[in-house]
Amino acid sequence: MTQTVAIVGTTLCGWIAATALAGRLPRERYRIVMIDVGLDGDGLGDFAPVIAVPPAFAAFHADIGLDEATLVGATGAGHALGVAFGGWRSDGTAAFLPYGET
Repeated sequence: MTQTVAIVGTTLCGWIAATALAGRLPRERYRIVMIDVGLDGDGLGDFAPVIAVPPAFAAFHADIGLDEATLVGATGAGHALGVAFGGWRSDGTAAFLPYGET
């Protein structure tokens, strides 16, 4: 008997979840479906179209069969040292969240 796993939402996070589950669950036992709830965009709000992911995401890429160098080259991506958050404080200062040791 096949069971259905439903991912509610077709934003970037939904696609990442569906991809991860599809790679781990036996295809003969599970069917992955995505349910579109009618939301526009990618679900990232003001962060899109630039998305910075931590270096640990390379392990996810490898797990789903994506070569990091090929992915960067094909998409015109680059590497980030961290994420800057601005416009959140009343004094106008920004915060920086580095990837790795500081």
